[in-house]
Amino acid sequence: GGIQKFFVKHFTKRGGRKTKRLWLFLIITLCAPGISYAQQINVGESVGATIGAATLSLVNASEAVSNIKLTTEDHSISGKVSERKSGKPLKGVLMNLSGEITTATYTDDRGNYVFLHLNSGDYTITPTKEGYEFKPESRDVTITASDQNKVNFKGKKISKTSLSEKDILRNLASSLVTNEVYGWPYGDPDSEGYYLINGYKIRFYDVSDNIIADMETDYADAVKLEVDVEVPYENGGSVSGPLFANITISTDGPSFPLVFNGMLSLEMSSPSQYGTGAINGTVNIQNCTVDSEDATFFSSGSLDVTTSGYIATSEGFTVTHSESGTMYVTGSTFQGTLSLSYNVSGAPVPVGATVDMTVIVNADGHGSYSTNDPYVGSGTF
Repeated sequence: GGIQKFFVKHFTKRGGRKTKRLWLFLIITLCAPGISYAQQINVGESVGATIGAATLSLVNASEAVSNIKLTTEDHSISGKVSERKSGKPLKGVLMNLSGEITTATYTDDRGNYVFLHLNSGDYTITPTKEGYEFKPESRDVTITASDQNKVNFKGKKISKTSLSEKDILRNLASSLVTNEVYGWPYGDPDSEGYYLINGYKIRFYDVSDNIIADMETDYADAVKLEVDVEVPYENGGSVSGPLFANITISTDGPSFPLVFNGMLSLEMSSPSQYGTGAINGTVNIQNCTVDSEDATFFSSGSLDVTTSGYIATSEGFTVTHSESGTMYVTGSTFQGTLSLSYNVSGAPVPVGATVDMTVIVNADGHGSYSTNDPYVGSGTF
């Protein structure tokens, strides 16, 4: 611009070492701020954390399916919920069971509840009713060889509700109650045909691609399942989308291998320490295979990643970026090289490039990234 013309006009005709020094001064003066600003923006961490969130959601969803259990034992947990002061029974308390089996039921007119057809193992029971608080808030129960009875709770009415968002969602899940039917412990589906299994909404299809609405009697007809992923991201936004896998279910649980395919959508905020911003895109799941019940990660599969976003800083400049590429299962990680294009605007000298960024994501959603670019650099997320 004007500064460059000024230096060209006044100094290019002067030869020798003085001219070179002045040009060096000019380059440092104009470029150093842009370089400094670019180095403050860790685009790699934002991208890695976003892909990591999708990977973690995929891993957790696959584990939820892998842990489906059709009971072969016939244990039970039962108890009573009553008013703390009067001792009167509390009707309609939602009793949530988690552990070897995840399901729920309600207390009856006498305040009694029961979970039937349970395997041996560790469980937690948590009561929920709008306008009430309970003591204890939850109880841990272990079933070894005998049933667990008298797992009781006391409820106290409170003037204002102090329910968490999770409690409200539990109250809305009024159809997800225990059926007293041997062989299917996950209750009834909701209006869309989803069962709540190990914390995920899952529905099943028969050979004609019809949704199976009565798994308690027709679970043997299931040939495909759908996992509805809807997981919030800690910095804002979510990972969402359907995953599908072919399946056979018997009293021993699901068939293996389980091969997942589907498309997860990403809508997230960038890590706050780098400024305000957002990143969105898709992760296309291709043949992510869980080969056994004891598998902790996928034995094969890939992720096609397409994302883009921006980061606006308090210094008054903006980094826009986009990424694309494929990551493959390698050992117990997803690894791949993405093409990263970025541009820093608002700095004295615009900075931009297209570089290769190698990303490694572990099963817990954390990992590392590396580039040969001095502005993007390398690091962890």
